Amino acid sequence: MKKPYIITAGEPAGIGPEIILKALRRIDEISDKTKYVIFGDGRLFARDDFPLTPIESVTEAAASPDRFFIKDHILPKLPTPGLPEPETASVTLHIIRAATLACLRGEAAGMVTAPVHKAVLNTVDPNFRGHTDHIADICAEFHGRPVTPVMMLACSELRAVPLTVHIPLHAVPKAITPEKLIKTAEIIQTELRDTYNIPSPRIALAGLNPHAGDGGVLGSEEREILLPAVTALRGKGINISDPLAADTMFHPAARARYDVALCMYHDQALIPVKTLGFDEGVNVTLGLPIRRASPDHGTAFDIAGKNIADEKSLLNAIKEML
Repeated sequence: MKKPYIITAGEPAGIGPEIILKALRRIDEISDKTKYVIFGDGRLFARDDFPLTPIESVTEAAASPDRFFIKDHILPKLPTPGLPEPETASVTLHIIRAATLACLRGEAAGMVTAPVHKAVLNTVDPNFRGHTDHIADICAEFHGRPVTPVMMLACSELRAVPLTVHIPLHAVPKAITPEKLIKTAEIIQTELRDTYNIPSPRIALAGLNPHAGDGGVLGSEEREILLPAVTALRGKGINISDPLAADTMFHPAARARYDVALCMYHDQALIPVKTLGFDEGVNVTLGLPIRRASPDHGTAFDIAGKNIADEKSLLNAIKEML
């Protein structure tokens, strides 16, 4: 029996429930009889006539003849679409934890997470740093060892990894170290080889500074930090470029020369991905002991409840898991 995939509902006042049902209605475009278990308040999905079988445990899904399931997690109150309620935050956090643990126990094949809203979750957990880091912390706690999550953004035209993620731009240079670059590149190498079946992944390394430092004239990080890490990585058999000028890395001819771009900061990676595939982008977490992907967009409070949200990114996230 094939294990089901879990889809978490995300922020209940956002577009998560809407795009989940829209994606499941189109699931036969990408999936051959795979089973899906939604973790969320069933009332958010009862507004539609989509058939969901209630279950108490993920393991029930594998033995059931049905295909779509709901593992109910009751909210203290149902929020108005577009108006997040702090009272729902503890349940949203519990859903993330329960789904992650189900994957870690081998009950599910992987998880796709609908977007959450950090500010809402910070009301009950001030240490919540983000969806990805939270899942990594749960995995580390379960296995009793550190877990290094690596965020890879992907669309049909490009894969890109930001070396640093949600930090202020002024903090980026100090956050870039040879050790961090080496560890990230090793995770990319392993995942693209073992999961994506790319025998020798080609990694294009973006420079931090304009013109990749221009020989030190516009910055020394390329020469003092990036190039020593490149030398060490090549010694490990990893196919990585010298630091490249980021402004010439993303045109079609350049993209044909690599499998993934390793960028220095958030926008350097996300702007080209979202420009090339805004409606289809997927956020894949590399480096975890479980499979996890999510749509590359937020909760979209401004359109929640209007039935106009586009499910394409979530559908692609499910496809990525498969």
